[in-house]
Amino acid sequence: MIKKLREKISLAVIKNPRGMILATIIVINIVILILSSFVIFMFMRETFGNVGYWKTVYYTLGMILDAGFMENVVSDVGSTSIILVIICLLVIIIGSITFTGAVN
Repeated sequence: MIKKLREKISLAVIKNPRGMILATIIVINIVILILSSFVIFMFMRETFGNVGYWKTVYYTLGMILDAGFMENVVSDVGSTSIILVIICLLVIIIGSITFTGAVN
């Protein structure tokens, strides 16, 4: 069973390597979006009270697309947890790199 799955995956990679790279980048972006949204949700809950998870997904996607969107999460650096600021910066850097992808 596992051997057949490996064969199918290797055949798919050989037949369409560009598509597999694109699919991998998309999966990595989705995983980064989900994980970073969850972490931001946990730290925003400590700072700003109960914020919905889907709102943090919106904030995370906004930060990946536009670095200035971080102002919606971190309005004042002095009153916000420094860990939240660092996480937001990491999300912006990692998301910007992986979201653009290098598929020709």
